[in-house]
Amino acid sequence: MSLGQQIVASKDIAEALSYWATAAGIVVAIVAGLFSLREARLDRWHNRQMRAREIYDDYLKISMDHPEYFVRFWTRDDLTPEEREKYVAFVSYMLNGVEDILLFDGSEEWRESLKGDLRFHQDYLRSEHFSKLVDGYFSPTKRIIQEVALEPDFEVSYA
Repeated sequence: MSLGQQIVASKDIAEALSYWATAAGIVVAIVAGLFSLREARLDRWHNRQMRAREIYDDYLKISMDHPEYFVRFWTRDDLTPEEREKYVAFVSYMLNGVEDILLFDGSEEWRESLKGDLRFHQDYLRSEHFSKLVDGYFSPTKRIIQEVALEPDFEVSYA
């Protein structure tokens, strides 16, 4: 083989290796991109879960400060207008938290947990007063409210 033929053969091999190296680089870039996308999704899911927990923890802290607001509070006859307004604000805060949680995570587990908390406020959620406010909430929250309102009366049992 002459020197010229060797150079041409070397050039063909070099071009082939160049194409294969480019193809391998593209494959590596795609795999790395897919891995990064997966990690970003997992990170976003984790952040949503953490934010939902923070919102729920805030609600629980406020609930601890106002245990009187649970079970049949709205139907009491001895409430002052100021007490009713505070209760309405409390439930409104709670429902805004429900909306935020559902925006971050609308899973069945969260829906059931939130419904459990809303059951304590069935009387208010069924009231004429609340019926004037319910349209201000977005659809997933309204669905949960309707489900809770249609359930049988909630009875607390500590047994």
